[in-house]
Amino acid sequence: MFMVGIRREVQFPVMSCVIVAEYQLLGGVHILVDIDQTSNGDAVVVIEVKNKFHKRMVDRFVGQKLPEFKAMFPEYRGRRIFGGTGALVVKDDVSRYAERAGLYVLTQTAEGGAALANRKNFRARQFG
Repeated sequence: MFMVGIRREVQFPVMSCVIVAEYQLLGGVHILVDIDQTSNGDAVVVIEVKNKFHKRMVDRFVGQKLPEFKAMFPEYRGRRIFGGTGALVVKDDVSRYAERAGLYVLTQTAEGGAALANRKNFRARQFG
């Protein structure tokens, strides 16, 4: 959902939001994500959306949630997985922290749309 409309700015063409999914992992880890699929179907961008993102949320998303994504959603096992954070409010230090972790960083524009906050030379990390 977030990636549609900013396709030209990412490393691959995004087709559409496939699903907004909610899943409870063993041990109480909860994930609510947008799953956006590339136009040729070989990759998905998993975006965790919050009102406000913090560094600890980035750590948990990268360290616990993304590694479990293919187990939670086995229909995506054969695809490349990229991650992203989406928030209404993202402080610059948190944005750069998420970027260093290899995540797309999306935030709300003044017009109410979404925009990438990543720097021009950003290269997304493949998580699976």
